[in-house]
Parts: sequence; C-alpha cells; structure tokens
Amino acid sequence: MELVAAAFRAKGWTHAADMLEHYLGNTGTNATVDPQQIMKDVPNLNNAVTSYVAGQTPGAGSFDSGWHNVNTDIRTGNGTFNGTQSSDWFYAMHDFRYRITGNSTIMNGQRVDDYTVDVYKPYISAARTGHR
Repeated sequence: MELVAAAFRAKGWTHAADMLEHYLGNTGTNATVDPQQIMKDVPNLNNAVTSYVAGQTPGAGSFDSGWHNVNTDIRTGNGTFNGTQSSDWFYAMHDFRYRITGNSTIMNGQRVDDYTVDVYKPYISAARTGHR
C-alpha cells in the first residue's frame, strides 16, 4: 500500500497520498483537510455551497445548512457514472459530508455573508441482517 501512496504522489494526487499514508500510519488521530481546497477542486461542493449561501435571506442573521452528502462523481442524466471531478479527491475521500454555518447581515446597504464550511468523512461499519 505504501507503493500505492507513492504512485498517488507521483501522479500529483497529494491529498489521496496524504490520506492513505495517514491511514497506514494507524495513529488513531483525525486527518484534516482544507474545505476551501476541496471547493476549488470539486465543483459539486463549490456549487452546493454557493447556491446555499446565495439562497439565504439577506440580513436574516445566522444560518446552518445541517450536514449534507456530496461526492466527486460525474454522472449522466440517467445517473450512470461517467468519471470524477477530481481523481485526487476521489481517491482521498470520494464521498463526504459538508455543513455550512454563518451569518448574513446588511452593512452600509450591502449584503455581507460570513460563513464556514466544515467537511466530515464518516466511516460507518455496515450492519448485516440475515433472512432464513
């Protein structure tokens, strides 16, 4: 797996390499990512954030989107997988959750939106049920 991380790095997929190396290090600590960088590299996330913030009522005060899922996939109109927006983030996290919290105010007659984007990758154990 260390060779896979090296191959990721050789391709310029630094986030994928970093995440795999973090996993292989088995430290038990959380890995951190930069949501702003993900927004630059993954249009799905950037579009979701931009649309949500723009949809807030100007000057209405605080807002919180709650957690939402997003991924790096490109899909056709019928939902067929047709590639990825960022191979680096595809192999780093593929799908993940994001949350937007912030405040919308009016200052000097202008709308001012101050917000934060949090990113979270849950790893959930699958539960199985059996039928006899």
